Amino acid sequence: MKKNKAGLIMTEDLLAIGLLAVATVVLGDMIRSSILTTALSKNYLIGFNLATEGVESIKSIRDTNWLKDYLHLENWLCLEWNESNECDAVQGKIESEQNYIPVNNGGTWSLVEGPMYDPDLESVDDYEDYHLKIEGVSGAFENYFIYSPEGSEHSPFYRSIYVQSVTPTQIIYDVHVQWKDGQRVRKILRTATLYNSL
Repeated sequence: MKKNKAGLIMTEDLLAIGLLAVATVVLGDMIRSSILTTALSKNYLIGFNLATEGVESIKSIRDTNWLKDYLHLENWLCLEWNESNECDAVQGKIESEQNYIPVNNGGTWSLVEGPMYDPDLESVDDYEDYHLKIEGVSGAFENYFIYSPEGSEHSPFYRSIYVQSVTPTQIIYDVHVQWKDGQRVRKILRTATLYNSL
């Protein structure tokens, strides 16, 4: 009788060890999956914020131009002002069917004309002109993604603004934000319409 009882206890022990091993593997996979999902959610949140910032950059240009020359509302999309506080004829205004890079210089937004190609990370690995940099990394919430040739280090994000059309009363534009997530390219596209009115 004692022999049978010892064999039963050993079988129970092996079964318990097997169940523990299976539970550990499942739990490990769940933890790994949740970490990857959290990282992806973080990148999507940053990407949506960068897209919103791109939309707001053109709003800021419009509002700043209204304050500079409220008598001439046709200058609402001026990119450069001369010494006489007039819209510069050389730099001109935002144009239709053109790619731009939003640049924040000390709290004032401007646009730099980007290359004519539409950045697509699925076909080319790097678009240096549209690559955002990280500046001022000192804490969890102090990362600033900006375009600057002398930026400290690359972020995974690329941002461009494509202006579909400009009329005297409205502008329609797309803000593209992209980043690589392993072999996949993640994309966010925001289309906005802005009017030359309050």
